[in-house]
Amino acid sequence: MTAEAGLTRGTPAVEAALQQAATLAGALPVGSHHLLLAALNDTDSAASSALSSLGVDLDELREKLRSANLAGTSDELPQEAGRRQMTIEVSDEMLTIVLTDPVIVKAGKDALRFGNAGQAGTGEAEDGEPATGESASPAATSRVIRGDHPAAAGLADVWVELRKTLATLAGVPAPPPRRRTRVVRHPGSSKLIAESAADHPDIADPATDTLAPDDPRGEAASS
Repeated sequence: MTAEAGLTRGTPAVEAALQQAATLAGALPVGSHHLLLAALNDTDSAASSALSSLGVDLDELREKLRSANLAGTSDELPQEAGRRQMTIEVSDEMLTIVLTDPVIVKAGKDALRFGNAGQAGTGEAEDGEPATGESASPAATSRVIRGDHPAAAGLADVWVELRKTLATLAGVPAPPPRRRTRVVRHPGSSKLIAESAADHPDIADPATDTLAPDDPRGEAASS
């Protein structure tokens, strides 16, 4: 917390607590439990002194904070809250993903409303034919978001992650990612070389990306 960043300057105890909280969190976002635990690390801080004066056992409080359950709290990440409210129903020929998280349910309703509004605006049904008769009535409005919709390309990533998760649950190795390469012309010559995505993370994925027509790196190709 610095004045240069446009924030109120912190006391030495706060500055130390912020650094300690980041260390405690590691790769995870810093939560309120990290902040309080870091503040309690300094037994001379005003926070530690105030809690001690109230008869709080600081050692017991530290243990509680270290094992804090984030489920249902404002410290829980949205995706983790959503995962807890997700189930996969398995039948012989179908998997049905059920999500009851209010955040994702609202997003789905908004997407469905937008898609149906677009169909109504074009006067076409889902199959591209003009909407007529019963199919044009509000009662017959689609309640399905299709994966082959042009705007639903991101569901390909959902498919990949779902497949990996199911493989993990089944105790089998996850399928390896597809190897991506790009064929380019060697600078200053007519020689063609293949570059792998491992050496060049910017290589376009031929399933979703393309290089600009005037891009000197050449055309994307998969192998």
